[in-house]
Amino acid sequence: MKSFWVIFVGLLAMISFGQTKFFSSVTPQATVVVKQHPMGADLVEVTVLGSAYSQDALKKHIDALGAELGMAPRGTTISVIGNSFVKATFAVPGLIQDKEPKFNLPAIAKAFAFGDAPITQFSVIFMDMVPDSKTPAFWFAPKDAWMMEGVGTKSPLSIEYRVKVNTKNPADVFLPGPAIEKKNKETQEAQKKPDFVLIGAIAVAAISIGVLVYSAVIRGQRKSK
Repeated sequence: MKSFWVIFVGLLAMISFGQTKFFSSVTPQATVVVKQHPMGADLVEVTVLGSAYSQDALKKHIDALGAELGMAPRGTTISVIGNSFVKATFAVPGLIQDKEPKFNLPAIAKAFAFGDAPITQFSVIFMDMVPDSKTPAFWFAPKDAWMMEGVGTKSPLSIEYRVKVNTKNPADVFLPGPAIEKKNKETQEAQKKPDFVLIGAIAVAAISIGVLVYSAVIRGQRKSK
């Protein structure tokens, strides 16, 4: 219960200032840019800092992402750009969803933050996206197992998340949402009493949705002045 109030206080701070210090404190080791394609698959470009990063390791992360999404990535190309970056491009469905949560950030975190060459701090940019009721704002998992915060921008139109993974256990990487809500309902029916931990998680997710919309509006207003 104590952890819930810590998260709640953090949410209030974000409502007041439009962005917490967490976003700027994360130094990305990689950037993942996702753009939805009209034909259904999401187009993905991954850029890893440091030309010495193993191309084989990056390929394993991409394959792991496909395994998380249940669909093998298509058209994967990996190349070294100068002396600074390793870049990969591919297409895979399931990163931008119609259901809640709108963005499948847990799948990306599980794919890249584990394995032989983990990338534990990264940026994920969803191009041409505007926050809506299915868009998560941010989530600090219990014991800070993993953390993420999103900020909407007007130019270019996008939503950027900063993600940091501290846990060594992929099972710790999740977002509260319909699955938890369903489990909570089943628990109530079976035990005839509410599960306040699950209710708290759902409440945090609901507040977070409004926070990201607020952040996007504020940033847009500042740029228009």
